[in-house]
Amino acid sequence: MAALLVLAAGAEFLLVAVGAFAAAVLYYRLVLALDYPDTPKYILESLLIATLQLLVSVGLRQYSRIQTQPRHIFLWSGVSAVFFVFSFFISTIFLLKISDGYSRATVMAQAASVIVMVLFARAICFSLLQPAIASGLIDARRVILIGEPSHCLDFSARVSATGIRTIRSFELPTFRKGSSASGHSGAVEVLSHVRELIAECRPLRADDIVILTSESDVRAALALAGALSELPVDVHVVPVGAIDLMAVSRITQFGNMVTMRIFQSPLTPFHRAIKRAFDIAAAIAGLVIISPLFVILPLAIKLDSPGRCYFVRPGTATTTRLFAC
Repeated sequence: MAALLVLAAGAEFLLVAVGAFAAAVLYYRLVLALDYPDTPKYILESLLIATLQLLVSVGLRQYSRIQTQPRHIFLWSGVSAVFFVFSFFISTIFLLKISDGYSRATVMAQAASVIVMVLFARAICFSLLQPAIASGLIDARRVILIGEPSHCLDFSARVSATGIRTIRSFELPTFRKGSSASGHSGAVEVLSHVRELIAECRPLRADDIVILTSESDVRAALALAGALSELPVDVHVVPVGAIDLMAVSRITQFGNMVTMRIFQSPLTPFHRAIKRAFDIAAAIAGLVIISPLFVILPLAIKLDSPGRCYFVRPGTATTTRLFAC
């Protein structure tokens, strides 16, 4: 899986670089009808944009979440990365006072081209990897389960659909109460056989360790998680009685705590106002852009056939005269 993600990231890097350079070439030759100036500079610019896109995607771990995210979130994360990259790029050339050599229209064309390339690359990547992960052809992650055997079997069956493969399962070790583990009464003390468990987990090279615990074993699970923290893996604690609840909830920050949010309230008045303002601005911009068509189309119809021009509203039988001619 890691090798495939590296290949996908490399393909996106090449597509972004080619798209950014091609956008500049097409703008100068087709729109301005000029020879393309200073090719080496724009090649370096395209490579810089592609490098920034790669760094942002890797830094935010966007590709590693492909097995847990739906398609639209995976694609939207790529678009968000493009906006961040071009915001940083434009700010940098402005602060360094080297923006005179860059056309604003060229940068806008490059941004649009890069967005298209990122969406194309990620759509292809998702379409190829996600079915392979779901069918078990690709192991997205290797996991060790610790808990009751029945709980481990049920959890393994649930996560196998996302390409997570269980490589080993162990029973939850026993702990004894004491005060030496953390310096206060009621703590749990890690026994020697926990060290043996850690030694057995180390050569398995798992990506994650999941501790499946019941309500009565939460304290022991937390102590075991602390002991397992010396391994280079992600350690998770899952209450077995709340697996169904966690499947339909989202972890959110609530004050100084973390909660599981089941339902989200509708938009607040402030967010509704923001959405309404965006809708109006986008509608006005769209009308301005396509307004020439309202003149060109009736004229074209009139030249092609006699009679008046009408506009038919979709889904109705009502016709409205659009242009009297």
